[in-house]
Amino acid sequence: MPLLGFKARFVPNIERGLTSAYSDQDGVHPKRQTIRRGTLSRDRKQMFGKSAKVRVRVSDKLILATGERTKHYRKIGEARCVSLKPVVIWINEHALYVHLDGNPLFPGEIAELARNDGFKDWQDMWSFFRKEHGDAKFEGVLIEWKPL
Repeated sequence: MPLLGFKARFVPNIERGLTSAYSDQDGVHPKRQTIRRGTLSRDRKQMFGKSAKVRVRVSDKLILATGERTKHYRKIGEARCVSLKPVVIWINEHALYVHLDGNPLFPGEIAELARNDGFKDWQDMWSFFRKEHGDAKFEGVLIEWKPL
């Protein structure tokens, strides 16, 4: 059962996504996906993370947690992986460009991707990725889940 760790800022969005509530309530949009560095297998049913220990398969039961490997560890909940899609994000000092599943996303689609991933808007996502990964090309996998 793979464990996906999250920064504390995403916990309210993940908790909302694990309930049956789909709408924004109190400004909290449900998060049911994450973008992780990694590659997909040829059959697109398995993701390999940065280390050989990280593997996610479609239909895997996932543990969603925060504060992993610290005394502040907290299990947020469990979910089922329903989809793995390749994602490429180009980040520069002014914008980000995204290809999802080999297709370029338009600005509105990037905004929707950002909201679904727990960001306020595309600028918040751009700022986060720029801080975490610098001005660079990011190659990874979009992991989507549903509540159990």
